[in-house]
Order: sequence, then structure tokens, then C-alpha cells
Amino acid sequence: MYSNTFVGVLLALAMLLTQILTTNGAKILAVYAFPGRSHYMMHRVIIKELVKHGHEVTMITAQTLKPLNLGTNYTEILIEPEFDFWAKIYETAGASSMYDFTENGSYLIQVLIHFIVVSTEYALQQPNVQAIINAQQTKGVYDLLIVEQLCQEAFLALSHIYDVPVISTCTFAQAPYMSQMFGFISPLSYVPFNFMPFTDHMTFWERVENTYYTLKFDLDREYRYFPGMDELVKKYFGHLSIDFPTTSAMSRNLSAMLINNYTPLVLPGPKMENMVNVGGMHIYPNKSLPNDIQKFLDEAEHGAICFNLGTHVLAKELPQEKLQIFLDVFRNIKQRVLWKFENDSLLTNVPNNVMIKSWMPQNDILPHPNLRAFISHGGLFSSQEAVHYGVPVVGIPFMSDQYSKIFVGVLLELAMLLTQISTTNGAKILAVYAFPGRSHYMMHRVIIKELVKHGHEVTMITAQTLKSLNLGTNYTEILIEPEFDYRAKICETTGTSSMYEFTAKGSYFMQVLIHFIVASTEYALQQPNVQAIINAKQTKGVYDLLLVEQLCQEAFLALSHVYDVPVISTCTFAQAPYMSQMFGFISPLSYVPYKLLPLSDRMNFWERVMNTYFSVYMDIDHEIRLYPEMDVFVKKYFGHLNIDFPTTSDMVRNLSAILINNYIPLEYPAPKMDNMINVGGMHIYPNKPLPSDLQKFLDEAEHGAIYFSLGTYVQAEDLPQEKIQIFIDVFRELKQRVLWKFENVSLENVPQNVLIKTWMPQNDILAHPNIRAFVSHGGLFGTQEAFYYGIPIIGIPFFADQFLNVNRGELGGYTIPLDIQTLTRDDLKNAINEILYNSTYRDTMQRMSKIFRDRLMGPRETAIYWIEYVIRHKGARHMRAAGLDLKWYQFYLLDVIAFFVFAAAVTLGIAFMLVSWLWRRFRSIKNKQKIQ
Repeated sequence: MYSNTFVGVLLALAMLLTQILTTNGAKILAVYAFPGRSHYMMHRVIIKELVKHGHEVTMITAQTLKPLNLGTNYTEILIEPEFDFWAKIYETAGASSMYDFTENGSYLIQVLIHFIVVSTEYALQQPNVQAIINAQQTKGVYDLLIVEQLCQEAFLALSHIYDVPVISTCTFAQAPYMSQMFGFISPLSYVPFNFMPFTDHMTFWERVENTYYTLKFDLDREYRYFPGMDELVKKYFGHLSIDFPTTSAMSRNLSAMLINNYTPLVLPGPKMENMVNVGGMHIYPNKSLPNDIQKFLDEAEHGAICFNLGTHVLAKELPQEKLQIFLDVFRNIKQRVLWKFENDSLLTNVPNNVMIKSWMPQNDILPHPNLRAFISHGGLFSSQEAVHYGVPVVGIPFMSDQYSKIFVGVLLELAMLLTQISTTNGAKILAVYAFPGRSHYMMHRVIIKELVKHGHEVTMITAQTLKSLNLGTNYTEILIEPEFDYRAKICETTGTSSMYEFTAKGSYFMQVLIHFIVASTEYALQQPNVQAIINAKQTKGVYDLLLVEQLCQEAFLALSHVYDVPVISTCTFAQAPYMSQMFGFISPLSYVPYKLLPLSDRMNFWERVMNTYFSVYMDIDHEIRLYPEMDVFVKKYFGHLNIDFPTTSDMVRNLSAILINNYIPLEYPAPKMDNMINVGGMHIYPNKPLPSDLQKFLDEAEHGAIYFSLGTYVQAEDLPQEKIQIFIDVFRELKQRVLWKFENVSLENVPQNVLIKTWMPQNDILAHPNIRAFVSHGGLFGTQEAFYYGIPIIGIPFFADQFLNVNRGELGGYTIPLDIQTLTRDDLKNAINEILYNSTYRDTMQRMSKIFRDRLMGPRETAIYWIEYVIRHKGARHMRAAGLDLKWYQFYLLDVIAFFVFAAAVTLGIAFMLVSWLWRRFRSIKNKQKIQ
């Protein structure tokens, strides 16, 4: 499973970077200069799979891969003789074995890092590596550079020599310092420093220590480590006529990173989309065991134990008294023991129930049904194998991240979690979509349709009927009727008659809209059939999951406590900064824009001020206005039940996952948690044949065609007559044909090149090869369809996130924005001519289309996978961030900051008093001398 997942991810990344539809025959340069043998458990899999998938790989390596027989597509540049870093570490530290370092782990790490850096320079000195650096031909030689994330940043300079993107591969788990490399904030209140034996639930003093060591490490990298790497770049690359950036800058310019970890072994924490977890990729299907080991395990009546301390720790180097402890204990248990021991002649009086081997096929031993436990050093690769096969661990850590991996109880729990997976066939799901906005059901109906298609039983509280889908007996509909006419109420409250008039109202309109969305939630709660769901006598085992829309419907989260089920929220808009409060991470407001502002991720100072103000205002507004309002609804409509409901604020922080209607490159890169799933474009099914009149109209469009639709909220007929006339006049002058979704077909004086329809199959129209441009309001669903089919956009936003979407398109080079309030004939004509005759817009959108389509799984498959994942794992609590359980001042480390400030103030105060005392003492002595 893991290896298949990695291959798909790697292929997708390669496709993204080369911007071509196929990567067969890509030429890749890989650099793995550190000779640590365990690291090659990941490296060799990457190289083997790349070659297997048809790529040409040139590998600078400290360990040969010749036994793999990779063929002509593999070229090996071997660093030899091998750099014996362990001998140098032992010599420097005055140690003779790994055991000697167990009492001084931090010193070992310092020495180890020093010699890993030395191994990097050793590799750079090799003549065959120098040949790669000084090659005469560099253009088109390689398509990608792969470099290990371990003190090898000097090799990033190769990406500038060969002008290729870089993927870093990391054999350890995600580390807090990586936030500096990928541009997000690592919450040190619950994300532990890799080399500390902490969990994600830290005490105050642990958070102090964690913060101190993490910041110290970050500063050390910037002011000592990276300058050292800069010296290596200058020494071995400086003679080239290339202006190399600093290694600090190069490390921030990676295209992606493949990280050797995966849930639930990794503690939940934020990361960017291009930080890809591939933990377990070294685990292939197990092979047959050697006969003697197979017989030994098969005959283990009371089960067996595997004892292996990995590649760096040699059991033979343990003190004799420690070895004797193991022998004595093993002698007194009924279980058999397989012990990897490098020199069996050192062991005397081995018990009959113990088998000694200098090497064992660990991956093939752990799946044996008689294996009961695994005694391990806590290495990440071994821990992954234990979790994969569900074998509990007795951990004996020696160095590095082994301490953070050894929490035996946690691993036991995780192993049990993975072995107790049940199928999700026939899961019973309650879905609540109470807001009647029609465009929102473009996502809702797909989710429900796909769930039913996959054999699940769905009961849906809905403001829009899905009866036309004919979903069968597995679908039960609880319809909210009559429909809550929020549009009429908005018009009545604001004194307007159309969406066009709303555009002048700005933020006031959004306030009114949110007010009536909240009102639609209470309206739904009042319905007798909804009350029947709330007050059902039988609640245990009735449902397995609750689905609720992420839009002012938080009161319905109380149903998860009525029926004791996990919750997945579905969001029809893009990820918003306030979601960081719901999932326990920090949204960097310096580049993550507030969703209702026309900002990009490249903000000037005043835009950042505005973005920070509105984002913080929204967070506070949720806490002091929206959530208390929802608490009132919970008390009013659920309060009679004998259930102690949490506050709405607490319930929104207890979601199992959220499905978000967005996907790259339509969204700005931003940190998120693993249970925040992008499924944008899930409403896009393969296009169907067009109605004959539309097909003929487009087929005969000799100069191409333009599609014009303002979506479901904005009625084109509500535009002022002078605006409609502008469109008519400009369309009349075009050689192109125009398909115009207009709600009143009696429109007069329509040009011959324009076809008016009250409704059109937009997805099928945009797929037509003659469509040249899309005049749109900038709605997210329509924008995704334009992305999917590569159609450039003329954007005319009216409200909400439409401004953000259009602004994103303008900056991305695939959208021309227009303001409906100030629109003139020349504005429209110039925009259409620009988008039709400037090929960069179409070329850019075609490139975006390739990226948007390039996924490991389709959006519908992704959504169903994660819904079933949450059901299988009973809420997937292992993906919930520990930061959600902290007080706000603990989460933001305000108590830790206060401690450091206090400590600094006390230190300065003591120093001041000491200096004052010394000064007074000095003056006193001097005065006495004068008197004398």
C-alpha cells in the first residue's frame, strides 16, 4: 500500500514540475552523499521505482545499488572509498560503541551532524562528482534534482547549474525547522522538537524546553550551519559563472519534499501541500522466510518475540551485564525469541527458546501470525514496519529521533488501531445541508450521490430535493419545506431588488447574508421532521457519521452527541484563515488572504494590515457572536435532552475532517492539517453530448465562441438596461459567436451571433473545442470548470469570494477583471479582444488545467476515501491536533513568552543590581583613598 502510494505521488510531482502530460523518460539526477546504511532503505526504493517507471536516473551515492540490477537506465556515481563516519565519531568522542553515547545524546548529535557535513564535503571532492559540477553541457541534461534532506544543501547548487527543480527526500519525520523552508508557522506549543522525548501533550516546562531548543536550532541553522554550507558552495562551485543564492535561500526554494512518515505514527501538525508523507514506502509484500526461521516461528506454541536494534546499534557492543539481563529474562519466558546478534560466539549459555542470527529479514518476520512483540531501538523504519503489521513494541532508544518514537503505549494503541479496521460497506450516514443556496448543492449532491453509489445508506436533511437523481432505497430525504427564501428577505432588509444592487452595499450585504444564513439554520431546526431526528428514541447505532456544511450551521453539530458519531464538515468555498482555529494551527496572515477581500498572497504593508484586521475580527466575531448564537439554538432545540452538550466553539474544534471545495493551483499555497482535504472540482463529471441546437451553434463557430454566464445567484436580467446594452453592442461587433445564459429569452435586438438560453449545461459547453473565453462572475464552481477545460476568464465579480477568485486569476495571468458598477463599452471590448488575441491567457490556462487535473486520485474518489477512512477509524482521532486541547494563551505560547520575558527581566535586574553594587563599592573605595 505504502509503496504504491509513493509511486503515484512521485509521478504526480514529476508531472507537475515538468508541465507535461507524461514523464516517461524523464532524466533525474539524485544525490545521496551520506553513507548511513539505514537511510538507503528509502533511497533505494525511490531509485528502484523511478527506473521501474521508465525514468533515467544518475545517482551520486555513498552506497552501491548494483545488487538491484537496475539496468541501462541507471547510472551510478559511487563515492569511494566509503566515508567511515562512525569511526570518526568514535575517535572524536573517545567511544567504542553506540552504547557509550546513551548518557550524552546531545553531544552525539552535535558530533554526528559535524561528520555528516564532513561527508558532504568528502563527496564534493570526488573527481566523478566534480565532473558533474563542471560538465560542459548542462542544458536539457536533467529534468529534476533529488537531494537528501540531511546536511547536503551544498548540492542544491546543482539545480542552478542544470536549471532544474528540486525535490528533497527526508528519511526522518517532519521537523519544526521545516516550517522555515516551506513558509508556515510550526506551533511549538504541541509540535515537539525531533530530538526531544516529548509528545504533542507537553507540560508547561516541556513547552519551555521545546521552544528553547527549537528556536536555538533554527537560529543555529541560519547563523552557523548555512554559512558553513555557503562556504562549500563557494569552494566547489564558485569558479562557475553562476550567481548562486545562499543555501538558506535555496533550501526555501524546493518544489517538494518527500517525508518518511505517515499517520498515525506521525503526530498531527500543519504542513504545506508540497510536503508529502510517504512513510512505509520501503515495506514491500513479505516474502517466504528461510526454512529454519519459518520452522522456529511456526512451532512457537506460546508466540514469539523479535529482537533487533537496527543497523547503527550493534547488540554485540552492549556491556556483558546487559547481555546477561536479556539472556536471563528470555530463559524464563514461554515465548520463543529471534535475536539479531552480530557475533553469536560472544554469547554463552543461550537458552533453548532463543535463535541467534547475524541478519534477519525483519519485514518478513513481523507479519508472522505467531509474533507477539518486537524489541526495537525505535528507528523510524522499524517503527513503521511494526505499525504496518500491528506488532506492539518494547522500545530501547539510543540516539536521535528514537526517543520520540518510543512511547510503547502509544505504539501499542496505534498498532491496535490499524489491526481493528472494519469495512465501511453499508455505513449509515446522516447529512445536514440546511442552507438553500442552489450553487452549494453542486457539491452536496455529488457527495450524496457518490456515497449512495458506494453502498452507503444516507439520510439527508436538505433545503433542496435530490429526488431527480433517483438515488433509490439507500437514500432517505428529509426536506425542509417550504424553502426558506433568504434572497427575498435580503432584498427586503437591504431595500434592494437584485444582486447588481448588492455590489454597491459591500460588507453590509455580507453581514445581512450571514444573518439570514443563520436564520435559515433555525428555520431548519424548527421543522417537525428535523425535530423527529433530534428527539428520536433510538439513537445508539443508528448512524455511523454526521456530515454538516461549514456555513453557519454549527448548531447541527449537536446531533453528533445525540447519535454518538464523528463529524465531517463540507465546505463549498476555499480554505479560510479562521479554519486554523478549528484545526489547531496558525494561519500566516502575512500571506494567507482573508477570503472576502480582493487580496493575493503577495500583499504590501497596508494590505497586510487590512488582512490582519479583518481576519482577526472574523476570529473574534466567531467566538463572541456566531458561536454564542449557535449555543442559544443548541439550548433551545436540544437542551431538553439528557445530554451535556459542549459549547459550539468546542464542537467546531472536534471535527474529524473537513472536505474543502478547492485544489491547486486555484488556491494559494497555505498550511493545513492532514484532515483538511481539498476536493475541488468534484462536481465535474465527464462531459455529455450537447443539445443539438447548442452543438450546431458551437460547431459552426468559425472564429470560436464565448460563453457568458453569471451563475445561479446573479440574474443577468437584473442588470440595468444600460449594462445589458453594453454587452449587446460589444457582442454584435465580434466575429465570435456568444452563448449567453439570460433568464428572459424575450430580450430584444439580440445580435445574430448571440444565442440566448435561460439555462445551459455549462460543464458540457466549456468542454467544446471552439470555446475561446468564459465571461463569468468568478464563482468558485464555474472557475474550477474553466480551469479543468483550460478556458481563460473575463471576471465580473459581485460579492463574497468572487472578488478573491477574480483577483487570483488576474495575478495568475488567466483572468481579466471588470467592475460591473463602472463597466463601459470600451472596457468590455478591450477585455474580450485581449483575451481572444493575446495567446498568453489561453496558454496559461492550459498549463493551469494540466496542474488542476494532475492528481493521485480524482476529487470524488478522494472525498469518498476520507469519509470512509473516518468511519473505519471511528472518528480518526489520531489526526486531531493536540493544540486544540490547549488554552489560547498556551497555544500561542504566551505563558512561555511571559516566562522568558520574566527570566530576562530578573537576569537584567540582578545584573543591574550587581553592577550598581560594584560601582558603589568602587566609588566608596576611591573616596576613602582620596580622604586618606
